[in-house]
Amino acid sequence: MKFKLRKLIRKFGQPIRIYDGSRVTDGTTNAMGEFIPTKSDGKPYVEDTEPIIPTSGANIFADNLNALAGGLVENYSAVWYSKHDVEEGTVVSVVRADGTEKKFEVSKKSDYGPIADIKFYYLQESDQHAANI
Repeated sequence: MKFKLRKLIRKFGQPIRIYDGSRVTDGTTNAMGEFIPTKSDGKPYVEDTEPIIPTSGANIFADNLNALAGGLVENYSAVWYSKHDVEEGTVVSVVRADGTEKKFEVSKKSDYGPIADIKFYYLQESDQHAANI
């Protein structure tokens, strides 16, 4: 039995933008070897309506450390439920009512296609990467 979650994605979605070919690590180096990031502004994107849910109600869209088995820790701010297939590092943004955007980086991907026909992406909003996205 396969869960049909695509209908729920449409029902509970919000406007988002998925930047094509845009990665947080994109950029070049100058003559002194300093990294100069390429921002996602002005790059092509795909608009859709899908849910991005914060991981904590107390600190909405703040980075959270999530403990895993064996003492490992994951750092992500939100979970994106999607029918799209994107790579880690892809820039995704939530489009607010006033037209501004809140940008995130895909930090981890979980494919639930065999049981639920969607993918879960763990998104990171990090001050370290804020200038790059």
